[in-house]
Amino acid sequence: MYPKGNDHQRAIDLMVNSYNATGEDDSSKVILAYFKDIYPNLNYEKYGFNFDNSPREARLIKLDPNRISSRIKSIKESRNKIQPIEMKKPWVIQVGAFGRYENANRLKNQFQNNGYDAEIHPVYSNGNRLHAVRIVRFESKNSANNIGKSIKNKFGIDYRIINNPE
Repeated sequence: MYPKGNDHQRAIDLMVNSYNATGEDDSSKVILAYFKDIYPNLNYEKYGFNFDNSPREARLIKLDPNRISSRIKSIKESRNKIQPIEMKKPWVIQVGAFGRYENANRLKNQFQNNGYDAEIHPVYSNGNRLHAVRIVRFESKNSANNIGKSIKNKFGIDYRIINNPE
């Protein structure tokens, strides 16, 4: 803050206008009360807020315990809803492994263009990094093998079934 600046009123006007434009009138009131303590000589009446600094009177209210208990119970019940169990799909079909990423990406794109969910995973073999192309996530080895057979028939590509949990 610059207490000796000349443009405090303009800066506050812009800030209040931006709060009001975004529907944050309560923020306008808070910031104006703050600035009123720092710069008491500026024009604050034009904003239409009441800056009465008298303390608010505390009031006691009576709550209905039955209503509160039922509300707490309904909130607890909504929290304890059972989430559906996601089926594990640990099986993948590896259709190739390449030293060059571009080659792996080309094969992956070929499978994706034919409707398969293909991914590239880094694997290491004999100290070398390879880029494995895999058709991913099957619940059973049998279902993965059936898709592997159709890939062999359709593309003429050999495959391996791998248990690779996520």
